[in-house]
Amino acid sequence: IAAWTPEEIAWVDDYLSFKGRVGRDNWLGQAAVLAAAKH
Repeated sequence: IAAWTPEEIAWVDDYLSFKGRVGRDNWLGQAAVLAAAKH
């Protein structure tokens, strides 16, 4: 998710009828933080 392109975001948003939720909820930012976290 952290590496999604704008086209991929638009596709997911449309396919799941999220109406902007990916951007509104900052999925990319959250995914980047989770991917960088050390366990």
